[in-house]
Amino acid sequence: MLSTQPIYLDYNATTPMDPRVLEAMLPFFTEHFGNPASSQHLWGWTAARAIEKARHQVAGLISAKPTEIYFNSGATEGNNWVFQSLFHQWQETGKNGKFHVLSSPVEHSSVLKTLDHLKKLGADIEYVPVNSYGQVEVSEVKKRLTSDTRLMSFIWANNEVGSLNPINELCELAHEHKIYFHSDATQAVGKIKVDLEVSKVDFLTLS
Repeated sequence: MLSTQPIYLDYNATTPMDPRVLEAMLPFFTEHFGNPASSQHLWGWTAARAIEKARHQVAGLISAKPTEIYFNSGATEGNNWVFQSLFHQWQETGKNGKFHVLSSPVEHSSVLKTLDHLKKLGADIEYVPVNSYGQVEVSEVKKRLTSDTRLMSFIWANNEVGSLNPINELCELAHEHKIYFHSDATQAVGKIKVDLEVSKVDFLTLS
């Protein structure tokens, strides 16, 4: 008899929790329930120590400094935070020129929807076409640079087809022109080597 249980093949979208992760986290839902911001008691100290341990673990995974790691609810919030913060910072500095952003049409929806929101607020959003492998080519990005380009954002590993973008080369191009570089690396970290001592992105989001 054939099984009626469906086969799930989209582990890039979500996965069951690794039993080792569940085991490590369970105490923080039960006996270690303190708020890490509560610095006056043992429960808060215990939670704060755990977060600092996690901060060092994440930093070690991507060759970053612990002080560069910020925790939030996930990469979707991280993407929103980067784009909105940079755009509003630009607005507050007097709006010299346009806020031109270069990205690609194959980014995660959390990037595309946030950029669409910024466009409604006045940002100039331009999408660089990808090649037949779903990759962004440096030459195509270079052709679209302007004196108003403030930010480049290109996904590290595509969540639909798995193609990898030339992050190092794109990052170097951005920095040559004093442009911030962001990459959504959710599908890359933990699957391929991500070394921020080599790939000097300004902002990286992951979950």
